[in-house]
Amino acid sequence: MILTFDDGLCTIRRAVPILERLGLSATVFLVAGRVGGWNDFPGCRIRVPRQRLLTWSECRELAERGIRFASHGWDHHPVTQLDSATLRDDLLRARERIAAELSAAFDDAPFAYPYGDWDRRTRRIVGEFHRIGLGTRLGRPRPSDCPLVLPRIDAYHLRNPDVAARWMGSWGDWWMVPRRSIRQLRTSWEKTRRWLSSSPA
Repeated sequence: MILTFDDGLCTIRRAVPILERLGLSATVFLVAGRVGGWNDFPGCRIRVPRQRLLTWSECRELAERGIRFASHGWDHHPVTQLDSATLRDDLLRARERIAAELSAAFDDAPFAYPYGDWDRRTRRIVGEFHRIGLGTRLGRPRPSDCPLVLPRIDAYHLRNPDVAARWMGSWGDWWMVPRRSIRQLRTSWEKTRRWLSSSPA
């Protein structure tokens, strides 16, 4: 099991003592060009509370406590909205900046797609820079999954211990089906809405 935290919110600092007590670590996906800033990312489709992001010095402090860091892009743009040259620049800048700031604590294998947004073109380009990609498709990774678009289970669904046991047990796959369908419908609607809003009148 791998624990991941997207965006690099400063609230991860509250979770670290709990992880240490349980003997667990985690990977935090940083928005490299926004480190030390705020989570008012471009393309955000829902209203989220404004929160501060970790600074580089805070990242280094957490790295000393076993937290690893990986890339969530340079500016959190939905990657499908970037042309190929811009996406390559985004991926390269993010990887190089995190590696320069955090050296041994940087894991350049995984990449987390901002908003879980990807398509065949962007998946191929991400594969030029990373061996593993994580989206927001609800599910447990399987050997048959493409390593560049692995699913994850959102911690929202694990808040209740009884529900978490269902997710992680033999009923987990059946439990995920309706929730995954709802999420896919929501994602399709958001993409359609964005397309309609960008189309000329």
